[in-house]
Amino acid sequence: MDKQIIEISNNGFSLSLHRGFLIVENRNNNIKQNIPLDNILSIVISADDAFLSKNIINSICEKGGTIIF
Repeated sequence: MDKQIIEISNNGFSLSLHRGFLIVENRNNNIKQNIPLDNILSIVISADDAFLSKNIINSICEKGGTIIF
Protein backbone atom coordinates (compact mmCIF):
# COMPACT_ATOMS: atom_id res chain seq x y z
CA MET A 1 0.00 0.00 0.00
CA ASP A 2 1.19 3.53 -0.72
CA LYS A 3 2.37 5.71 2.13
CA GLN A 4 0.11 8.60 3.13
CA ILE A 5 0.72 12.24 3.95
CA ILE A 6 -1.72 13.34 6.65
CA GLU A 7 -2.50 17.03 7.03
CA ILE A 8 -4.15 18.44 10.15
CA SER A 9 -5.17 21.95 9.15
CA ASN A 10 -8.36 22.44 11.18
CA ASN A 11 -8.51 23.05 14.91
CA GLY A 12 -9.91 20.58 17.42
CA PHE A 13 -8.23 17.37 16.25
CA SER A 14 -6.60 14.93 18.63
CA LEU A 15 -4.20 12.18 17.61
CA SER A 16 -3.74 9.00 19.60
CA LEU A 17 -2.27 5.51 19.21
CA HIS A 18 -4.06 2.19 19.49
CA ARG A 19 -2.62 -1.22 18.52
CA GLY A 20 -0.41 -0.01 15.68
CA PHE A 21 -2.87 2.56 14.36
CA LEU A 22 -2.90 6.34 14.49
CA ILE A 23 -6.36 7.53 15.52
CA VAL A 24 -7.27 10.98 14.17
CA GLU A 25 -10.38 12.30 15.89
CA ASN A 26 -12.46 15.46 16.06
CA ARG A 27 -15.34 14.99 18.48
CA ASN A 28 -16.95 18.31 17.56
CA ASN A 29 -17.49 17.15 13.97
CA ASN A 30 -17.91 13.40 14.67
CA ILE A 31 -14.82 12.51 12.64
CA LYS A 32 -12.70 9.48 13.48
CA GLN A 33 -10.14 7.85 11.19
CA ASN A 34 -7.82 4.89 11.88
CA ILE A 35 -4.55 4.84 9.90
CA PRO A 36 -1.92 2.07 10.16
CA LEU A 37 1.40 3.49 11.38
CA ASP A 38 3.22 1.56 8.64
CA ASN A 39 1.29 3.54 5.99
CA ILE A 40 2.28 7.02 7.21
CA LEU A 41 4.94 8.89 5.26
CA SER A 42 4.44 12.26 6.96
CA ILE A 43 2.11 14.23 9.22
CA VAL A 44 1.77 17.95 8.55
CA ILE A 45 0.23 19.93 11.41
CA SER A 46 -0.73 23.49 10.50
CA ALA A 47 -3.64 23.88 12.93
CA ASP A 48 -3.22 26.07 16.01
CA ASP A 49 -5.23 23.71 18.22
CA ALA A 50 -4.26 20.07 17.68
CA PHE A 51 -3.25 17.56 20.34
CA LEU A 52 -0.63 14.84 20.04
CA SER A 53 1.75 13.22 22.49
CA LYS A 54 5.45 12.47 22.51
CA ASN A 55 4.58 8.79 22.05
CA ILE A 56 2.99 9.57 18.68
CA ILE A 57 6.06 11.53 17.57
CA ASN A 58 8.34 8.65 18.62
CA SER A 59 6.19 6.00 16.92
CA ILE A 60 5.99 7.88 13.62
CA CYS A 61 9.73 8.56 13.58
CA GLU A 62 10.58 4.94 14.48
CA LYS A 63 8.57 3.81 11.43
CA GLY A 64 10.54 6.22 9.19
CA GLY A 65 7.89 8.94 9.00
CA THR A 66 8.30 12.67 9.55
CA ILE A 67 6.25 15.26 11.42
CA ILE A 68 6.15 18.86 10.22
CA PHE A 69 4.77 21.65 12.41
